[in-house]
Amino acid sequence: MYKGLEARLHDVFWDVEAGGVELELIKSHLGETQEHCLEIGCGSGRILLPLLEEGYKIDGNDVSEDMVELLKENLAIQNSTNDTVEKLPPPAIFHGKTIDQDVSKYKNIIIPAFTLMLMSEDEASETLTYLNKSTEEGTSLYITVFMPWAEICGELEEKVWYKDHEAKNKDGSLARCKTQFEIDRTFQILKRKHKYMLKQSNGMKEEEQSEQQLRWYCYNEFLMLLKINGWEHQRTIFDLDAEADSENAHIYTFIATSTKS
Repeated sequence: MYKGLEARLHDVFWDVEAGGVELELIKSHLGETQEHCLEIGCGSGRILLPLLEEGYKIDGNDVSEDMVELLKENLAIQNSTNDTVEKLPPPAIFHGKTIDQDVSKYKNIIIPAFTLMLMSEDEASETLTYLNKSTEEGTSLYITVFMPWAEICGELEEKVWYKDHEAKNKDGSLARCKTQFEIDRTFQILKRKHKYMLKQSNGMKEEEQSEQQLRWYCYNEFLMLLKINGWEHQRTIFDLDAEADSENAHIYTFIATSTKS
């Protein structure tokens, strides 16, 4: 769960690494659909708000109250500067777990940016099963996960702080993140500690530390996870590049449809 300074800096660091790459990939996946879409782990609206602006019928959910509040703030800013958005129905934003939300109207489910990996394996299976049973057959699923090859292969040293991210904001402030990790290769668990720092141009600093636990999945293992929870695999996009073709990629984006057999 993202909160505090970590929530505020999440999109800053993501934009430096991937920018609008995944957004364009999702738009290509959705095409010109007018069906209802749901983004699980919508955060502060990095993907949801641009899709809303382009006319997609998209709602979101997030377990982080801080992220939901940031989304509302960003939506208010967008509405005040763009007349087109004001004419569109406002998105429904659910604060809580997907399994506690009515998802029956959605025909497109989007789970970007490693959201599912923040769940335990049981929680991930429960979520995928719930989505399958609660939506119509043929519902589309777009989901992104990653493989922590640097940690698995020992390219990064365990229990040692290293500079993970750095970005300069438009207001002149500097954001940094240092990371330390422990890895459990048997159960495929990556435990990470983060130190966040935001330094304003006037020298004022904010600092905060957080922890997260990620469950990673090998390629074929994730295909099986989809299958046993009612999803039929359609295609995989590697490293957010529709032209790439490698099962040894760092990022896997799976496209699947729900079945009822």
